[in-house]
Amino acid sequence: MKKYSEFDYDLWTTQEQNGKKYWARIKSTGEVIEISAEIMRCLNLEDKRMRRHIEEATSANVAVYSIDTPTDDGLTMMDTVSDSFDLEEDITNKMLIHELKNQLSSGQLNYFIEVFEHGKTLSEYAKEHGISPAAAHKRSAKIANKLKKISEGG
Repeated sequence: MKKYSEFDYDLWTTQEQNGKKYWARIKSTGEVIEISAEIMRCLNLEDKRMRRHIEEATSANVAVYSIDTPTDDGLTMMDTVSDSFDLEEDITNKMLIHELKNQLSSGQLNYFIEVFEHGKTLSEYAKEHGISPAAAHKRSAKIANKLKKISEGG
């Protein structure tokens, strides 16, 4: 068995009766899986690229940081990355959608649920409900106008 990597995974090959087999073990989970020769080549190339980068940074007296290694103050780089999720915006959007749904006619509500929430296309909706694409588009425009009025405080 030949071990190739010292990073987030271990790579090795075994010689079987029917040829070479390639293996990977994910260090964080301990999961061992057989991989293709193409995946093995790809992971080896990534290893080499990372090793070269680390060697270049080390030789240039540049600090190499790990995203999960604590710094002097005990925080990791992951702790300092800002979270793009905005709870206030999410709640506001949910309230707007709730208010919009309350103002829609039954046909508009059905359209909103099927198209905007379930991802149907306008033409799929029109075909399933026996209406023209123009009529479906008109429903969409009316919903958009109602949403605009609600979001502007009207």
